[in-house]
Amino acid sequence: MIILLLIIQYNGFAKPVIILTTLPLALIGAFSGLYITGSPFGFMPQLGLLDLFGIVVNTAIIFIDFADTLIKEKIATCD
Repeated sequence: MIILLLIIQYNGFAKPVIILTTLPLALIGAFSGLYITGSPFGFMPQLGLLDLFGIVVNTAIIFIDFADTLIKEKIATCD
């Protein structure tokens, strides 16, 4: 569902793929943190992981929009 909405929003596959590649990196970091601290993967860490995914996707969307804005401004100043 989220993938479909991102594809519709950005009219293509490239930007949604960039946004969604941040999720495995967040997952690696979360599991590394759980392993280092010796915490089990229970209910609360699962909720934290869902929160982390939401934050990471939101940040990636904001970053992509900011990059698009900078590219458009640079193109406008070059003309």
